[in-house]
Amino acid sequence: MILYSKVVTIRDKQLQENKMLEGEWVEEQKKLDLLMEIERLKGLKVSEEREVVRQHAQRKGALVIIDQIQEREKERIRQRELLAKEQEQMAR
Repeated sequence: MILYSKVVTIRDKQLQENKMLEGEWVEEQKKLDLLMEIERLKGLKVSEEREVVRQHAQRKGALVIIDQIQEREKERIRQRELLAKEQEQMAR
C-alpha cells in the first residue's frame, strides 16, 4: 500500500509537470505567433512605403518626360518660325 501511494504520488507529480510544461509550451507558441505577426506587419508596412516611393518616382519621371516633350515641341515651332523668316528674307 505504501509503495502504491508513492507510485501514485510520483505519477501525479509527473502529470502535473507535464501539464505545466504543456502550458509553458502553449505560452511560448503564443509569444512566437505574436512576434511573427509583428514581423509580418512590419514587412507589409515596408512594402507599402516602397510602393509609395516607387509611385512618386514614377510620377516624377512622367512629369520630366512631359516637360521634355513640351520643350521639344517649342523648339520645333521656333525652328519652323526661324526657317520661315529665312525663306521670307531669301524671297526678298
